[in-house]
Amino acid sequence: MLNRLQPIYLIIFLLILLHADVRSCAAQHDTTKCRLLYEKIEAEADDKIWSRYNEELRKLTEDNIAQTKDSLLLVVYRKYLGAALNNEGVLKQNKGRSKEAIRHYEDALLLRKQANDLQGVAETYNNLGLIYHTQGNVPMAIDLYRKSLAIQEKINDIEGMSTSLLNLSVIFFDQGDLDLARDFVERSLGLLEKSDDEFGLSYALNNLAKIYQAEGDLKLSLETHQRSLELREKIHDNQGIAFSLMYIGELEEKMDSTATGEKALRLLQRSYNIFQQAGEREGEAMAGNLLARYYQRRNTLNQARQLALASLKTGQELGFPEITLSSARILYGIYKSSGKTADALRMHELYIQMRDSMFNEDFRKDNIRRQFQYEYDRKVAADSMKVEEDRLILEAEVEKGKTRTQAILAILILTIISSGFIYNRFIIT
Repeated sequence: MLNRLQPIYLIIFLLILLHADVRSCAAQHDTTKCRLLYEKIEAEADDKIWSRYNEELRKLTEDNIAQTKDSLLLVVYRKYLGAALNNEGVLKQNKGRSKEAIRHYEDALLLRKQANDLQGVAETYNNLGLIYHTQGNVPMAIDLYRKSLAIQEKINDIEGMSTSLLNLSVIFFDQGDLDLARDFVERSLGLLEKSDDEFGLSYALNNLAKIYQAEGDLKLSLETHQRSLELREKIHDNQGIAFSLMYIGELEEKMDSTATGEKALRLLQRSYNIFQQAGEREGEAMAGNLLARYYQRRNTLNQARQLALASLKTGQELGFPEITLSSARILYGIYKSSGKTADALRMHELYIQMRDSMFNEDFRKDNIRRQFQYEYDRKVAADSMKVEEDRLILEAEVEKGKTRTQAILAILILTIISSGFIYNRFIIT
């Protein structure tokens, strides 16, 4: 009797093994799904679309991290969860919710370090740097950009290096060092020529155009901004389009000899509307200040005051000193023209406070010294494991799992067939 039951036990055992392998294959399927979602997010410029993919990616990775005990799969899921949290940080940052963005970035940074995702770590450092720069914490921003650049150089991330260089160019531009700003932009452009990164190229051209404007070459600045706008329209970068329209509108107003400046107004209003519809408060405040200045110059003071006050409120709420400075300067002129001396004095004092915090000479010198300090930043990446090594190991495990599943299926089929013969013999005897 025991001998007759042995094939049944064997079938049950093989079915258990098969079930385990099916679960393993499902896990591998989820890693593929994570990769595909990540690629969709990277390929999509519309925040409303890619944010939905990102929510799906976050849920999928969190569910798998809670269930899997496979250390290699945990690495993969942590990597993709880190990417999803980083993306959520970008969304919060675009809407001016800096504290929430920083929290998401810090969570993403922890996961990306755990997964040895060096490219991801560098990306998150860059994003954090953008927030601290906007808040006026220039030394912290430079530290983060330097850490990012050191890692990107180590792994030869061309697009990442170009982004870090562009971010550094903005810092030195804001500090009034046009030579250093141009040097960083040109280094970034040199890298972008080796890639097909149209997004990065559009931002490099944008930065270069601002340098031309600061140097007084408005015509060349306008041409360069228009080249940037063409690229942004091609790749459907709505945020970039809004910034280009804003800068072109500003230039058109300066170059327009007519009293109305209708073209400039159309461009600035369109930029303002895009930012407002997207809920991007920083961009809305910047465009609002330019519109306020437009109306101020045409003595439409009530409309100018309302726009400048709204931008001032945003700048102070979000902790953006550059926006606050610009709003205070405009409001000072409006209140002075209106004979409101006390309000004018209050805005003048705020303007001086913001100006001193942004253009402090000690900060500027400290930043330039930091320009040449790479060594300690490189230690961030010194003890990190090779990402490529993990990928190869994981792929080998996947192939091994496929082969094992196929073998079990073959044995199971043969066992079922042989069991049939045994059963028939038992009935005949």
